[in-house]
Amino acid sequence: MGWVRISDDYYDHAKFTAIGPLEHALWLAGMAWCNRNLTDGVIPRSAVLRFIDWEGVMDVLELVVDGNAASNAVTNGWGNRRVAEAVAARLVKAGLWVEMPNGYEVHDYLIYQRSAAQITEAARANAARQ
Repeated sequence: MGWVRISDDYYDHAKFTAIGPLEHALWLAGMAWCNRNLTDGVIPRSAVLRFIDWEGVMDVLELVVDGNAASNAVTNGWGNRRVAEAVAARLVKAGLWVEMPNGYEVHDYLIYQRSAAQITEAARANAARQ
């Protein structure tokens, strides 16, 4: 099991005060996914759809807002993609993700997280030591 490094005051940074809870959740899920998959901060666009139960989010909004989410086709597959892309776009706008042709890159990921090479080497050294 790996660990993602996140400062305990990250939410005080201006980039994070400019986003909402869905963006926070998506950013954090993206960080964990990058670490687990050793991508050095790169997230394929298709992976973003799996990070959060977007349909579950829309179910909650339907209860809270006006009950029209389902009738407006927000909860079907293409609607989930639209919601995920809109939330991801807000992360790009806030400067937390950088849009790439096939997905996103977490801004400054390798400044704060270990690289795939570092993680692989540490695992190799640990295995040799044991």
